[in-house]
Amino acid sequence: MGLLSKLLPKRKQDEPPKLVSFLAVFTWVNTWLFFPFITFGALWYRLGILYAVGFWGGLGFLAPSMSQWDGLRVFICKMRFWIDGSEVIGSAAKGSKPALHCHHPHGAVGINGMSKGGMDTKIKAVVAPLCFRMPLCRQLMEALGAITSEKRAFQKYMQTGQDFAILPGGVEEVVLADQDRERIYLKRRKGFIKYALESGYDLVPVYHLGETQLFRVLWPQTADWAVRLRLRIAQRTQLAIGIGYGCLWMPNLLRQGE
Repeated sequence: MGLLSKLLPKRKQDEPPKLVSFLAVFTWVNTWLFFPFITFGALWYRLGILYAVGFWGGLGFLAPSMSQWDGLRVFICKMRFWIDGSEVIGSAAKGSKPALHCHHPHGAVGINGMSKGGMDTKIKAVVAPLCFRMPLCRQLMEALGAITSEKRAFQKYMQTGQDFAILPGGVEEVVLADQDRERIYLKRRKGFIKYALESGYDLVPVYHLGETQLFRVLWPQTADWAVRLRLRIAQRTQLAIGIGYGCLWMPNLLRQGE
């Protein structure tokens, strides 16, 4: 604990202890990003693909479903104190129509979209179907009140007339994450706009400056030819292949906002 307290940055007076925001980031990143893939990969390497698939399927079957837990969401949203972010609101006026909040860019782990966009527990988040097929990740998403981006579920929730949030760039925008360039994936993402118009939703664009600097993607993955290859893989498998790091002393921990 002494070493950890030295490594953790000092907090401001109106912030919770840095250990709390550290634990929120650690929980978010490892539950849905590192634990499923590293565990699966390690089992595959050591014991073979059948053991890895069996473990994945067994854990997914045995792990119980979760109900929405607002306390967990409040805790996860404390990640915003780790990245030391701030909000610039163009218009805080609420229109008469329900709102679809569109967050860009996704970045490697969607930190800003969750830590700031998730502060209102009444606004549900739309996530990729794959998130509901991974053990522990599924439980986390259920507890946070997320809904799948599958067409039928997406349109069904729109019929409720409730505000909700989406990361339109999806897995392709994860691939485009680059600490030296700002890029979004939107031109081929028009379906949600069509559904919003049909259901009478207002679109609220939200851009998170600095999101792609929280994780640094290793070269040559950001080269144009590598991005094209990774995009092709992502579009066929819904998996963003890549390697990067956050803090030097803990690669799977976010860098702080700069």
